[in-house]
Amino acid sequence: MNILGLDIGTTGARAIVFNAEGKILGSAFKEYEIIYGELHKAEQDAENIWNITCDVIKKAKKNIRKLGIVAISLSVQGDAIIPVEITPIPSLTIPAPKAAQV
Repeated sequence: MNILGLDIGTTGARAIVFNAEGKILGSAFKEYEIIYGELHKAEQDAENIWNITCDVIKKAKKNIRKLGIVAISLSVQGDAIIPVEITPIPSLTIPAPKAAQV
């Protein structure tokens, strides 16, 4: 029995595969871009986030041969809106007010 831990964070995606004893069998991380615009506004390419997420999952489970993945634990970034439409639309990320001071 293997478990996939998936973290879709603000700046990147991480996937880790654990066995039933908690041993890490594989992991991968890849960053994605944040596009800063007007004050307090940041965007990300939702399709790029999806593609990177798929990529880190494939890399993390690359050497998993037996028992496969039986469960997924998911952690995702907060305060983001990803509109779904036929044509790709960037996600809108709302940074914390302190981010404007940086």
